[in-house]
Amino acid sequence: MNFRTMSLQLLSFAICIGGYSQPGNPDSLKRILASVSSSVERAEILLQLADSYRTQDPDTSLFYARKALTIAQQHNDAIKKTRAEFYLASYSYMMGKPED
Repeated sequence: MNFRTMSLQLLSFAICIGGYSQPGNPDSLKRILASVSSSVERAEILLQLADSYRTQDPDTSLFYARKALTIAQQHNDAIKKTRAEFYLASYSYMMGKPED
């Protein structure tokens, strides 16, 4: 991976985290998830669900982050993959296992 690609990914990730707004209502997101057919859109909603549950229900957040990671890997989507890995790392940290 060259420097430019890595810089762009890090910048995109920083914008996603820096532009953080209140997460959507999990129930609304679940309804949308059930009706979405595009796997790229599905991954985005899964990431939003992972964010919604990150502090209140880390196990559920982990579930959605893993699903999003699988889709991101299938589509070689580095940004969504990085975001999913962030939620996986957040889970480890919340569970007191930051080394995982």
